[in-house]
Amino acid sequence: MQISELDLDSPEDVRTYLVTRSKLADKYQKGIRLDNDVVHLNKMRKMRTWMVDSGDLGYISVEVTEATHGEIMIELDTDNQRRRDSAYGEILSRVEHLPETLVLYWIDNPPRKTHLDWVLDIGGKIVQREHYNQLQISEANWKYISDVTKSFDLDYQTTVIHSDRLFARYLEDDEFSDQMAEFKSLAHAGVPSGESTQLPKKYTGDDLRSRARARMGREEYSFFLTLTMDGDTIVGSSKLNLHGDTGHNGMTAVRPEYRGKGIATYMKAVMLEFVRDNLNLSRIFTDNAEDNYPILKLNQNLGFKKIAEKVKIEIPTV
Repeated sequence: MQISELDLDSPEDVRTYLVTRSKLADKYQKGIRLDNDVVHLNKMRKMRTWMVDSGDLGYISVEVTEATHGEIMIELDTDNQRRRDSAYGEILSRVEHLPETLVLYWIDNPPRKTHLDWVLDIGGKIVQREHYNQLQISEANWKYISDVTKSFDLDYQTTVIHSDRLFARYLEDDEFSDQMAEFKSLAHAGVPSGESTQLPKKYTGDDLRSRARARMGREEYSFFLTLTMDGDTIVGSSKLNLHGDTGHNGMTAVRPEYRGKGIATYMKAVMLEFVRDNLNLSRIFTDNAEDNYPILKLNQNLGFKKIAEKVKIEIPTV
């Protein structure tokens, strides 16, 4: 068995990787790719990737982000348990400072059942299931969307802002970036997430200002943010990442004390009208935990349709 590490800054290795990725997606994911090649490569360059048998068997990628967290991708085209175990064990032995568990995100469908069974056999545990949804812009529920934007009568201000303008404001207005950090720290608290609800995450204004300096003007970090404010208080946001002619909508959140007023629905409706009128996108993707019933229903009303299921799996390394 030949195992070789790729250099994804090398055009030749990029071609090898993309051909292998496409082949495995066509066979096991019904052709579904959760992002385009450019965006995917930007993510993969943060990981170490090893090809097995020049890609004929597939590849494994690992990223250790901190002492207690890491992510792994396993895409192997084989039902031979011995070869699969051998490749997995050999590659993990080449990673320094492995955490006790690695996180794996997986497209779950019938052709991949053998692979999923193997991941569970080596100790993997499914901790969250997500619906992966797609909206064809031409098939959006435009009447419903229009009704939402016209009937929303709360006295809040909702705007759509490009990432570079947002980053500039972070750097120019410390009070705003501090307030945004406080909002981000609270906004997802209590939202269903697999076996539990999400806990508050700690952000600081310095975090956002540092991120703004690093990402301003870089196309791979380009996005639009729909932002809702009640006076000077940030109460909701919804993010649209741009990937060529497609977008990915995520990070839709509302401050806990403002929930139940239709703000999330309104923000998404405003975002979709902005996309229709200003951007040349053909479709938008989003993914949500299967037990987050309010957001699943919201997306369905807008016209999103489930095209796949993702699972989040934690795999022990010891």
